[in-house]
Amino acid sequence: MLLSHSKAGVDVAAALSHYWCDLKDKVTGLALVQSPYGGTPIASDIMRKSQIVDKETRRIMELIVFLDLQYSFLDGAIDDGKYEDECRTVLGTWSFPVFTLDKLIDKLTN
Repeated sequence: MLLSHSKAGVDVAAALSHYWCDLKDKVTGLALVQSPYGGTPIASDIMRKSQIVDKETRRIMELIVFLDLQYSFLDGAIDDGKYEDECRTVLGTWSFPVFTLDKLIDKLTN
């Protein structure tokens, strides 16, 4: 089990995705604390389809990035445009229901 903080989390996740074939028998999990996935260019590199071959690992990474985006958006750390762009990068066409739900919640709370 690997535990990583801040930018080191991004670096460890990138290394795991790159060397997963060699490390999959040695690493049972990855826990990240305050890793800036939504705000760094390396997040896009990690999420490229060619970078993560294993579907399960890719799904986990997508979930981590998506949850970080949610928290950043709810905390006001990123604006609507950045949120939508990052969600589109992570979720592709699945991001549109998220935008719709987000706009509905925004209208109900304002």
